[in-house]
Amino acid sequence: MPFSLGYGGKEVQLLGYKRIIEGTGSSARVNFLDPWERFTFPDDSLLHLFGSGKWFHNLLGQARQKKEIKKIILSPTFYYDKPLKLKLGNYLSRLTPLENQFSYKRFIFEHADTLVVNSQAEGEQIVYIFGRHLEEKLVVIPNTIANDFGNVIDYNCFLLKHNLEPGYILSVGFLDERKNSIRMIQAFLDSYSSVKRKLVLIGGARFLDPRNAELLSRLLAENKEIIQQIPFLPSGSDLIKSAYFNCAFHILPSHVETPGIANLEALAFGKPIVVGDCAPVREYFGNFANYCVSASLNSIKEALIATSDYSSKAMPIKFTEFIQKKYTHQSISKRLMALYE
Repeated sequence: MPFSLGYGGKEVQLLGYKRIIEGTGSSARVNFLDPWERFTFPDDSLLHLFGSGKWFHNLLGQARQKKEIKKIILSPTFYYDKPLKLKLGNYLSRLTPLENQFSYKRFIFEHADTLVVNSQAEGEQIVYIFGRHLEEKLVVIPNTIANDFGNVIDYNCFLLKHNLEPGYILSVGFLDERKNSIRMIQAFLDSYSSVKRKLVLIGGARFLDPRNAELLSRLLAENKEIIQQIPFLPSGSDLIKSAYFNCAFHILPSHVETPGIANLEALAFGKPIVVGDCAPVREYFGNFANYCVSASLNSIKEALIATSDYSSKAMPIKFTEFIQKKYTHQSISKRLMALYE
């Protein structure tokens, strides 16, 4: 999706890969496809696509006809909470000649040379739904953040700009169904008498049906004293870093994540994280997170209360060292460049 229409984890990952390539001193050049300009591929080009949306169907099909493109790499960011339903849907879709979301995905996965998945769980789910013949295409490279993400020039700029005190609960990400935003806000309101902290949301609403969009607007409007919503902030900016630095902990109780770059960013600042319990998140964070059942208001509420109490004490776990070792650009640079080479 063009950056002007949508910007999220896939775009952050794409820009991260560009920085890794440029940081290794490689002679490779990174160019972005411009949908409004005629693009000429140099000989022996690699095309790396991020996402698995329907619009990639035609793009990938046309790219296959370009002799200059040596290989096509796809980072699908594909993980769902009801894989059996999707497996059945994929099977039934084969019985109809009509194009549908499953036929589009099959085409994309089968015509890419390599599928770069963010977790072992993501790869296993793709194989489970679309077939074992895709297994040989899978390469696991985890999501990462910049090596120096935990460094800040101005620690207080976020507080000053938005008139905040340190110690709030932070949630960075779109407000939508998948990220379970409305239930998170309701759980926060139910637990406020115990946590006694403000909730700060960074990000706008997307993909909400009209009823949920109206509910979200009402919850935010009626609780302005304890909930503050702030529009999107550029990844890597001092403002977003200052937001992490000054929070008590970060919450992202999504139904599914792979694993949520915001979670990595919060850990880079040594902050506890509350996360929805799903396989890729467990694979990334193990014991370094406080898990909740995303479908349960009570579970999110309990996690908020427990983490709020925990975050006020000395941190026994070295979150930042954990992130530096496993989930920075430097930690995957050799694997990524070996893939491209």
